[in-house]
Amino acid sequence: MLYKVAKPILFRMDPEKAHHLVIDGLHSAGRVPGIPAMMRSLYGVKECPELAVDVFGLHFPHPVGLAAGLDKNAKAVDMFANMGFGFAEVGTVTPKGQAGNELPRLF
Repeated sequence: MLYKVAKPILFRMDPEKAHHLVIDGLHSAGRVPGIPAMMRSLYGVKECPELAVDVFGLHFPHPVGLAAGLDKNAKAVDMFANMGFGFAEVGTVTPKGQAGNELPRLF
């Protein structure tokens, strides 16, 4: 339901601004009491032993995760777990900060 409401609005925006709005919004929402629990109840995934995966000593509740690149500054990590992802690759590793590619990066 949230996607049906948000999609038309976000798709009319500049993609980079929409991206930052979502990540910053998830970060802020994660700090509001009750919102993480609400997200977990709406979008969370119950533990299902048949889908659990153990790889290199790590346990994942299921194999559906979030790929690298969405949250380079690790602002919304807690909310990704509440949204039902079994894992999320966040952040970046570089010896020095980088400005990024030229605009438009998203299209």
